[in-house]
Formats: sequence, structure tokens, C-alpha cells
Amino acid sequence: MEEQNTNAMSYRYYSTERPINPGTFPTNRQRPVKIVNFGTRQNIGGIKAWGYLEYLKPLSDDVLMT
Repeated sequence: MEEQNTNAMSYRYYSTERPINPGTFPTNRQRPVKIVNFGTRQNIGGIKAWGYLEYLKPLSDDVLMT
């Protein structure tokens, strides 16, 4: 996942490997406040992504690696 801070209130993570479905993103410590699937892989600022998730706090490196 690629991280982008969209504003002071949320952190956006792009799903670059697969479409977003249950079990494909971390929810153990916090849940996303927004989930967006594009339907097809799209080029977003040089990143090819299937969609994105927004969280209120940044995810830790160990969560991102799982």
C-alpha cells in the first residue's frame, strides 16, 4: 500500500496489489473511515491503484508489512 496524507484529519493508503475486499486490508487496531474501490486499476499521480482506504491515524510499519 502507498500512503498519502490527504489532510490533517485522515491518512490515505492506496491498494496497489489487488482490489479492496474483506480481508485485504488491516483492521486489527483501527478501522478505515472511508473505502473507495475504483473498479479497475487507475493511475493516480504515478501510482497504479485499485482503490484507497482512509484512516484517522497513520498505520504502523509492522501493520503495513502484513
